[in-house]
Amino acid sequence: MSLSQIKATSQHHSPEAAYVLGVRVDRLSQRQALDSIEQIIAQWRASDRAQVCQQIVTVNPEFVMEAQHNKDFRTAIDAAALIVADGVGVVWATRYLGRPVPERVTGTDLLPELAQRCAATGYRLYLLGAAPGIAEAAGARLQELAPGLVIAGTYAGSPAPNEEEEAGISAQVGPGMALPALS
Repeated sequence: MSLSQIKATSQHHSPEAAYVLGVRVDRLSQRQALDSIEQIIAQWRASDRAQVCQQIVTVNPEFVMEAQHNKDFRTAIDAAALIVADGVGVVWATRYLGRPVPERVTGTDLLPELAQRCAATGYRLYLLGAAPGIAEAAGARLQELAPGLVIAGTYAGSPAPNEEEEAGISAQVGPGMALPALS
């Protein structure tokens, strides 16, 4: 599969996405979102790891409002392979607009099931962000919930470009995913 074919098939959002104040929200259930994430990983592996990193956004009302006046933030959301409705306000807005999402899909609800799927398939997780010690504790809890899960590493905060090597994200994740914790 060529890189152009991968890019052409890298959009996993529903063809009939909802738009809340111009911000795309894919109309997917939690199960559909998890299946889409697995598709993204499978496509990355099929591309001989040449495909660019894919972002999944769990959008809440604060994200929608920030996107109204922050062009870079809006661009980052728009570039995501998958955008799900994290906030109940976003869910209500899609209903009001007549394009309802099937359900609220939060990052905290996705993560345990994603960890179980990763443990079953051998994908590794790298936990990025939050205060020191939080990612490690989250990793330990995820390993309790998903026996066999490999935590490739953790890093507190958000590494600056000159800290990426120190964080060792790309080298440690290998065939897996990095999960940032944003507050």
